[in-house]
Amino acid sequence: MLAVLEDAILCFQRYLHPKGGKEKKLHQHAVTWIFDPSDHGVFSFENICETCGLDPDYLRMGLFKWQERMTLIKHSTAKLRRAPSG
Repeated sequence: MLAVLEDAILCFQRYLHPKGGKEKKLHQHAVTWIFDPSDHGVFSFENICETCGLDPDYLRMGLFKWQERMTLIKHSTAKLRRAPSG
């Protein structure tokens, strides 16, 4: 179960800014699995977190905040690259 959780988090982080369709699909699958609280199956995000002693909402909040930071960093870096020198 822990390996399923780890793989989803890695796909969420690694493919946040995908370079192709396959990476985009992996990221979207991870987002759907992590942020869908309506899934209550044996291998749902909620169930795996609770089985591993993790708070699913706390983990979601941390991933969401991480995503916001990475997006800000990417946009800041892109602006610096485009800034005219002078």
